[in-house]
Amino acid sequence: MPTKMQKRAIGSNIIHEQWSIDYTELIDASTTQSLDLTTLPAGAVGLAAYINVTAAATDAGSISALTIEVGDTADPDAVVDGVDMFAVTGLVQNVAVGSTEMWSGMTVAAKFTATGANLGSGSATDLDSGAVQVHLVYLVV
Repeated sequence: MPTKMQKRAIGSNIIHEQWSIDYTELIDASTTQSLDLTTLPAGAVGLAAYINVTAAATDAGSISALTIEVGDTADPDAVVDGVDMFAVTGLVQNVAVGSTEMWSGMTVAAKFTATGANLGSGSATDLDSGAVQVHLVYLVV
């Protein structure tokens, strides 16, 4: 039988971060806009990542879809794959339960991509509604 060497609590090192992003923040005179969320600490191991589309995106004008993905500049959907905020409301999770991903030192951003027209004028949004929450749960080792 194996000999147990030790079992002990190692502290409160599981972190949950949450951001809320309203459609009024999407103002770029472009079809894409990235919003920096955080830079994760060295040793961060992703346990869960999910978005919650709390209000579907709408536009009475030319925008027909609004995709959100969460990741970094090298891989914009490294944390959460693209989700169309026009078509989906509620929770969408990317990291499978029970799996982990190395996020050590990652600068996390939410990238929004509009289909059909620019997100805004540079000072005001073209969208009529929409809201999303981004959640990251990670362990620091």
